[in-house]
Amino acid sequence: MTFGATIRVAPFVDARVLMSTRCGEVWPVLSVKDGWVAVKTPEGKGWVGGGRVLVSTPPAATDCEGARFLPQDSTATVRGVSACLPLRPRPSSGAPAIACVANGHDYTVLDGPLEANPGEDWFRVSSATTGAGWALATSLYPE
Repeated sequence: MTFGATIRVAPFVDARVLMSTRCGEVWPVLSVKDGWVAVKTPEGKGWVGGGRVLVSTPPAATDCEGARFLPQDSTATVRGVSACLPLRPRPSSGAPAIACVANGHDYTVLDGPLEANPGEDWFRVSSATTGAGWALATSLYPE
């Protein structure tokens, strides 16, 4: 996945984030359960959504060209939007916009990436001017 993955402490979308991982990183698989993959990390056992990983032996080559890494608590800057980037209350293009920000706006990354729909990655972000919400990853870049 271009934006890597979030490794959580439990196999639930709203479970606390254990750590973030870059595109192409390889982790030993401990088990697979209900669409989640348990992996062994330096932080301990963690869970990754099955749609964000490729389980294979030996590890498969991954195309990470153009990959961006936005770990939790990092700064992400909005770039490449023509009018504005909508901030939404949930990771869905159908959700109403809380705010709409222009290029150059800085956010703190709170969570993500989360693939709400196939090929649609979202990050939960926050800033003093907008508060917290979900933004499409395609317009977020590391500072």
